[in-house]
Amino acid sequence: MRALLAFALVLGLAACDSASPASTASIRYSVSGPAAITYSTPDGTQAATASSAWDASVQVPAGTPVVLTALSASGQPVEARIYVDDQLAKSSQGTSVRLSSSASSSSGEVEVEGPIEAISADAITVLGFTFSIDGSTAFLDDDNDPTTAAAFSVGQRVEVKGRGPAGALRATRVKPDDDGYDDDGDDNGVHVERESTITAMDAESITVGDLRFLTNASTQYLDDDNRPIARSAFAVGQLAEAEGHRRSDGTVLAYKVKQDRD
Repeated sequence: MRALLAFALVLGLAACDSASPASTASIRYSVSGPAAITYSTPDGTQAATASSAWDASVQVPAGTPVVLTALSASGQPVEARIYVDDQLAKSSQGTSVRLSSSASSSSGEVEVEGPIEAISADAITVLGFTFSIDGSTAFLDDDNDPTTAAAFSVGQRVEVKGRGPAGALRATRVKPDDDGYDDDGDDNGVHVERESTITAMDAESITVGDLRFLTNASTQYLDDDNRPIARSAFAVGQLAEAEGHRRSDGTVLAYKVKQDRD
């Protein structure tokens, strides 16, 4: 089960509401169920524990990176959303997500990642959001090559980008979302990546999000600028990126663990 949701939004965050100062944007965080939560504020990262649905609003300077993480104690995927100036900017469930485009609320751009709940010739629904699809919608495969709507089916995890207000969303792009798992075709099996919060560490492994990576003498440890650092520089609660290969016994051996300070 994917128990950890980590959002990292690096928006242009230029507030376009005439009632708001041009240098700030209103951010609303929303988590769908019980979770241990951390979120960004102008004063730094704050923590919260939710026994049911949770939300919080903050004002941040334009261009400020904002991060939302939600860890479910029950091991179930957690749906979380970030709104900018009351417009949905990102929604996802049980995965690590990073959005780093210079978007603004007036653009109406929306990105949703999750399983397809319904799909037809003219619409696709993901996480409760229905997007109309038409001849201008780009359907892509895992290699970002053009494909068709027929290549997608209910239950498949996808990333949908679209535009428009709630209730009138139009999909501009639909592509598979493998949650960081990617077969790179080499002889070492399946290449695995995970970008999230470190949730556990011991002498033999580092767990990033809900995925445990085994480590050994060959594992590289890097800072955010790709410079070698000591393993001791990593700690539970820190954002990190881990890459490795899934072995025949199902374990994942990390060849690289990198700090993520975005």
